[in-house]
Amino acid sequence: MKSIYSHIPNSIPSLFEAAASTNPVPGGGSVVCTCANLGVALLLKAIRITLKSDSIEKLVVADLSFQENAENLLSFAQRDANVFFQYISALNLPKQTTDEQVNRVKHIEKAAIDAIALGVLMAETGNDILKTCIEIKPLIKRTIVADIHAGAYLVSAMVSVAIENARANLLSIKGNLSYHELDSNLLNINDIHMKLISDLLAFER
Repeated sequence: MKSIYSHIPNSIPSLFEAAASTNPVPGGGSVVCTCANLGVALLLKAIRITLKSDSIEKLVVADLSFQENAENLLSFAQRDANVFFQYISALNLPKQTTDEQVNRVKHIEKAAIDAIALGVLMAETGNDILKTCIEIKPLIKRTIVADIHAGAYLVSAMVSVAIENARANLLSIKGNLSYHELDSNLLNINDIHMKLISDLLAFER
């Protein structure tokens, strides 16, 4: 079955085969975005099972928010593939003359900055989802809270990979004026992520 996203298969077996192949796409970023999308599905399941017996406005609002998140996560999977190809195209630009070398470096930096920006967006989106999980967890039926945890772990994986990929792309712009600001921002996002996942998964005494 062909996906509406040109580089991302839309069946689990097809995605598995593509991810396990030696082809560069889909890579880790695309795969974890797809996993996070499935994680949100579990969060929605937990909400909707709870809403069957209890009408809770905060859960209704979270349901709508998670539906929007789910769409965005799938688009991130495709955008991750796109920025990879953008970077490869920049690397393959001619570099024989001084002008060509300058142009090539400019395009490499642009591709790296675009990839970093996407990584930040993915990580911040994931952190927002985790914040909502913390808010709604006390409202979820006890018998289905495990699905909140499962969904959160899948979203957390996306955040971790997005940050790791973004920091790797920073190496391509080490001389850029925005390097230190971007690096500091990523470290801050990671600190927030670690605190969120710790708070969410803490055992209730």
